[in-house]
Amino acid sequence: MKAMPTILEHLAALFDKDMRAVLSNPRAISMIANPSARVQMAAVRRDRSVICFIEKPTEKVQLTAVRNAPHNIHFITSPSERVQLTVIGIRPSYVGFIPNPTEKVQLKAVEKRPECIFLLQKPAEKVQLTAVLKDPRYLSAIREPTEKVQLAAVQKNPECIRHIAEPTEKVQHMAVQRSPDIFRQIRQPEESVRLAAVQAKGENIRYVSAPSEAVQLAAVRNDPMNIRYIENPTEKVQSVVLNADRDAAPFISSPTEEIKRLAMEMYGLRLENASGPDIRNLRKLRKESDGGRGKETLGKAGQRGGGETG
Repeated sequence: MKAMPTILEHLAALFDKDMRAVLSNPRAISMIANPSARVQMAAVRRDRSVICFIEKPTEKVQLTAVRNAPHNIHFITSPSERVQLTVIGIRPSYVGFIPNPTEKVQLKAVEKRPECIFLLQKPAEKVQLTAVLKDPRYLSAIREPTEKVQLAAVQKNPECIRHIAEPTEKVQHMAVQRSPDIFRQIRQPEESVRLAAVQAKGENIRYVSAPSEAVQLAAVRNDPMNIRYIENPTEKVQSVVLNADRDAAPFISSPTEEIKRLAMEMYGLRLENASGPDIRNLRKLRKESDGGRGKETLGKAGQRGGGETG
């Protein structure tokens, strides 16, 4: 419904041809160069859509155009923050139509509807946090989440680490701390994370390629039978297993001559290269575990650490 002209607009029309033109036909503003604020308002009050013809509408005119008609934001090149907030208050999803929404505008949209995070190209950190704290799955919508955002999401749901292309070492630790089983989901885990994961659950050694001696030791100290999952254990690791569990000794892969001698001396066991099913199928197990994610998890060998643990 078109607004009726005000008394002041009628009076202005007596002396202003531009005012007379827009009161007669709001679209006439398209023919007026640099219309005054009063003329802009008169035209937009009668027909909000004519905002598209106004090159530099005043903020008051912008507000009039978008109230009850938020779609008119499309026709405003540089809407003020107040105008943006007005639009978001009516339609939060319209934040996707605002080229560079302010942080305050982004926050209001995501607070009203968290899924609006999908519409933001570069959401501010506070906006990212607001979304993932409501539901950590919204992390998948954020292209470059900050470390704080990654931590917030993973702390709430460790599974979210799957949505992070390059989780920081601190984030990797958070995920493993919350759920040791999530280790297999981590691409190229840091050495310290490998060690923590194996200390928490020895069987995670299955998902570590060329584990350092420190990681191997953590696995067999957790359970000597985890030697089954280590293809080339160091002599120290072999010695720990041999002394800890006679039943685990036959699973030692590539035992050294010294270990063979000790096994015969201690238990009367003749050790050769381990031939148990766990050793033969270790690589196949890694590839098949979690739909092939094991291969991704194997990644790089740890560059830090690798020393002996006490």
